[in-house]
Amino acid sequence: MKIKNALSLRGTLTVPGDKSISHRSVMLGAIAEGDTVVHGFLKSADCLATIDCFRRMGVKIEELRGEAGENVLIVHGRGRRGLKAPDESLDAMNSGTTVRLLSGILAGQSFSSYIKGDASLSKRPMKRIIEPLREMGARIDSENDDNCLPLEIQGRQLHGITYTSKVASAQVKSCILLAGLYADGPTTVYEPVLSRNHTELMLNTFGGNIKLKKDVKTGLPGAIVYPGVTLPISSRQDFLSRTRRSRSGTWASTRHATESSGYAARWAEIYAL
Repeated sequence: MKIKNALSLRGTLTVPGDKSISHRSVMLGAIAEGDTVVHGFLKSADCLATIDCFRRMGVKIEELRGEAGENVLIVHGRGRRGLKAPDESLDAMNSGTTVRLLSGILAGQSFSSYIKGDASLSKRPMKRIIEPLREMGARIDSENDDNCLPLEIQGRQLHGITYTSKVASAQVKSCILLAGLYADGPTTVYEPVLSRNHTELMLNTFGGNIKLKKDVKTGLPGAIVYPGVTLPISSRQDFLSRTRRSRSGTWASTRHATESSGYAARWAEIYAL
């Protein structure tokens, strides 16, 4: 078989949605007030595990097809305090993002929950989230006393903390920031270098009170989230995840649209180079 070089390539390419944004759109949509519409949702096993966990806590999530054939979700938010105690254990399957971020939300609930995963995920360390959550007042126990899954989390009133992570991890940072939404004071997270900031950007778009912050002594980058904020969606929150090709290289963008009665639509575009 011979392959000849082409002078140019033309056509239309549809790429999968972003996994990190897909996870967070479900989680934030679930604890927001109102409906969140997600375009280009990535139907990977990990993201479907996140959907299953929130459905078990009473969140209605519709799966549709968009006009362009993309996966569309409608997440009917129940508010920060609207999640229900699951009748069964929550199964994160093989998704580290699901278990780590979800643990931050569960730590501030008024009920107890039990999270498990498959054999592979059950070997991954969870100490990085267990320690700061306990510092915030959470009751979180590893069933086998090995800082791994399964985890039992008894929701409690949390306390705001200032935490410096030993590793630059978007999952660890996000877990603490999400728990901070349920704390009695501001929660600040610093890290050695800035990790991916999907959670900060999306929390801001949803109406959360979160700001970037740098440690004045060490210069480490961080973020501070203030609790008690209702994540409001008066009419509809749209998330569109897409990837484009430009002359300078490949870049991805996520477009957020917030529509509310009496106000013009507010758009923000996030580029992940």
